[in-house]
Amino acid sequence: MDFPESSIGTTQRLILWKARSALHHKNLVHSMALITMSGYPSSGKSRRALQIKAHLESRIQDSSYLGPRLKVSIISDDDLSIDRRVYGGTSHIAPLARSLPLTTESLDGRLEKPARAALFTAMQRRMGQDTILIVDAMNYIKGFRYQMYCAAREMKVRVCTVSQ
Repeated sequence: MDFPESSIGTTQRLILWKARSALHHKNLVHSMALITMSGYPSSGKSRRALQIKAHLESRIQDSSYLGPRLKVSIISDDDLSIDRRVYGGTSHIAPLARSLPLTTESLDGRLEKPARAALFTAMQRRMGQDTILIVDAMNYIKGFRYQMYCAAREMKVRVCTVSQ
């Protein structure tokens, strides 16, 4: 599956290039296993995650691919029933979420920490040597992205971040 040039940016081209080159090697397991999406709500992260998943699955199913049969899966805040409003503040929340009432609890970040913990735990459970995992969430906190990176490296898998 190729993407129209106008629909992807430089970062996405680099990610797709890495994914394509990794699929040409027999040892895909150590080439890429965790892709973290990062960006504002409604910036196209989920759409890009689905495109990357479809592309990787089509390449893995291709008859010319000789590497291991890997699963490609996406984990997101929506899968875990995490409400966007837990991220607090209205400056980085989509217009629809801005119109919903925010509680004092969500504005001071008390709900955000357990939401990130739930996402991190789910990521650790689903990450493995036979899976390419795409984490589709805001992931705007650098320390949280680093925590995911460290967990992935501990399991000896590579990490790639796509910023929207």
